Amino acid sequence: MLPVTSGEVLLEEVTFRPTTPRAAIASGLCYLTPDRQNEGLALQQSIARNISMATLDAVTSAGMVNAKAEEARGEKMRSALDIKARSVNTAVSALSGGNQQKVLLGRWLMADPKVLLMEEPTRGVDVGAKAEIYRVINEQTSRGVAIILVSSDLPELVEMSDQVIVMREGRVVAELAGNEISQESVLHHALESAAS
Repeated sequence: MLPVTSGEVLLEEVTFRPTTPRAAIASGLCYLTPDRQNEGLALQQSIARNISMATLDAVTSAGMVNAKAEEARGEKMRSALDIKARSVNTAVSALSGGNQQKVLLGRWLMADPKVLLMEEPTRGVDVGAKAEIYRVINEQTSRGVAIILVSSDLPELVEMSDQVIVMREGRVVAELAGNEISQESVLHHALESAAS
């Protein structure tokens, strides 16, 4: 990871410098990791527990988790994202890859994000889960949530993006918007920078 050498991040026109993951989440910045099994999910925990992990304060009183409140919030996300499982008490390890990904996405939707950074959000999921994730992305952007989509899937980038930034070795080599966005233009800039 390259060190930050200059620049600043503005969130709603205010300089944004979170010092901890909790502070970032509280500010509305959420991150969907590309490695759901090793970095994103607690596989032996329930759907409800995984969904509530980023917002435990909402279901905790005097240091104790209110199981009914946690289950209710999990059920809300299970229904909204069409997570296929017997109940929200099912261990995440028992779910398909697509349903696991929807559980992880549900966690961040429950946090009411302002900015949702999604890295390879449809990697290793079936066509149905992919369509559901795209539906959620479009729904969130229509609500005003900023989605930063990092993907190696060119058709996905072209279909889902209003703007595409092509980077190589940590540097921006092209910024594309509107009709400039196509698989050919993204590849052209990526390969041109690689050859130079």
